[in-house]
Amino acid sequence: MLDPGGPNGELRTFTGQVVFERVFSAPPVVHVGITGFDIDHRDNARLNVGIVGIDERGFQLELRTWWNTRLWSVELNWIALGH
Repeated sequence: MLDPGGPNGELRTFTGQVVFERVFSAPPVVHVGITGFDIDHRDNARLNVGIVGIDERGFQLELRTWWNTRLWSVELNWIALGH
């Protein structure tokens, strides 16, 4: 679940914490990708997804969009690869 964070302005930011089912022995390499979204066609569709921090237990995900992008939903998938 992504919760809104930061002040309202040109860039809106939402963050969420992902907890791994099992703890890794060291921080893994994590890849995240957008697999679906629902954005209103009348405005610009601007969406950016990134990883803020990774440790052995999970990572924090950050989704950013401009103030005039009408975003209804975003679907993400991720994979964590241990060493």
